[in-house]
This record gives sequence, C-alpha cells and structure tokens, in this order.
Amino acid sequence: MAFAWYPIVVLSPVFALATNCVTHVAVARMSRNKSPYRTIVRSAIAGLVVVVALTLLGCDQLPLMRHDVVAYLVLNIAAYLALSFDYFSFVNLCLTSLRIRMLREIYNAGGSLAGDHLGRLYDDRSLTTLRIDRLVRGGHLVLQNGRLYSQRSIFLKIAKLFEWLRWFVLGPTADH
Repeated sequence: MAFAWYPIVVLSPVFALATNCVTHVAVARMSRNKSPYRTIVRSAIAGLVVVVALTLLGCDQLPLMRHDVVAYLVLNIAAYLALSFDYFSFVNLCLTSLRIRMLREIYNAGGSLAGDHLGRLYDDRSLTTLRIDRLVRGGHLVLQNGRLYSQRSIFLKIAKLFEWLRWFVLGPTADH
C-alpha cells in the first residue's frame, strides 16, 4: 500500500502547477485592477506549499532514507519552479512584448532615444499599422481593393484560442 504514494510524490510538481493555475485564476478574478504580478506570486506560493506538502506526505508513507526524502524534495521543488516559471512566462507574455520592442529600439539607436520619438513610433495608429503589415507579410491577411481579408483560417482559430485563454486566466475585464 505504501507504493500507492509513489505516483503522488513523483507527480506533486504537476499537482502544484495545477494549484498555481487555479489559484491564479481565482485570485486574479477576486482582486481586479491590481498588479498582475501580485496574483502570480501568490499563486506560485500556493503551488510551492502544495509541492512541499505532497512530497513530504508521500515520502513519509514510503520506505525511504532521509537523504532520499531530501532528494525528492529538492527535485520536486526544482521541477515545480521550472513549471511555474513557464506559466509565469505565458501570463507575462502580453504584458512585456511592447516593452521589449521599445528597449530594442533604444538599443538600436545607440542607447538613447527621445521619449516623444518612442511615443510617435508606438502610438495606437502606428502599432496597428505595424501589426497589419506583419500579418500581410506573413500571409495571414490579404489586401484587395483597399480591404483586408483573412487568408489562413488556422491563424484565426489560434487567435481565438489565445483570446479565450487570456479571458479565462485574466478575467473578462482584463485589458487587451
């Protein structure tokens, strides 16, 4: 019966990641208009508690030496932190992409750039133009007679999936 705990010990980083995701969704929906990083940190801590608790509880039920328990604990915490970082990266992607592009512009300009120049480069109209140009170049949109048409339906399906994921994770009132 002790070996029934082995899968729980081995899969505890996955259970912790699930806790992280569910907690993040719940906390993000309850604490609207607050920093998204606070909710990410809180949910990551909840997952960390779960991975430590499940690993210790499971190892307590298995015939293991103390150094084996420490090894499982270290391995599971490291695995959970890697999975948690992946989840953080997924959520953080939409928050940082524009900032990274702006930093690249400053770097390419020799390390400094006037703020009003960046403002002109990244105002709503120029961002829309940049995105449309990229979609046309990528073959996702076709420009005919001054109108844009969707070329690849798979791209639209993927966009809808990510829009649903964004809504699910961040809630219906989250900024686009």
